[in-house]
Amino acid sequence: MEGMEKVDIIPYPLGQAFELMENDKAIIIPSQTSIEAAGAPAGVSPVGQQIPLFACMEISQQDDSGKPSLPLFFEKEEAKEAIDAALEMDGDSGEEFPIQVLSLQRAVQLLATVPESPAFTFLPPNKSLNHIKDYL
Repeated sequence: MEGMEKVDIIPYPLGQAFELMENDKAIIIPSQTSIEAAGAPAGVSPVGQQIPLFACMEISQQDDSGKPSLPLFFEKEEAKEAIDAALEMDGDSGEEFPIQVLSLQRAVQLLATVPESPAFTFLPPNKSLNHIKDYL
């Protein structure tokens, strides 16, 4: 694209990006799709919105230390796909697993202040991972 020759993609750790955001040195802009899936009105600007995360309590897994770890998805559709895969592995009883929405800020707050909360596994959108992979 013309004028974009000096623009680059730099994968950046979420924790560091969050810290920069909390110190007003950067912003994290959620996707339009994700904020609308979290309940924002159609067409609202994603700039300045909280970063929604999508979780299903019924698909938590154990981490390497044996503690429960809850996957948090940045895209609701990917949370649905994970639920479908879990149901298929367990013999799909037709049960509905609800998807919960929480913000990135709330997830960090829970990790910092609620000792009994499960660990979280933050799962970046597949679209982002593929874009980076194709670019690099």
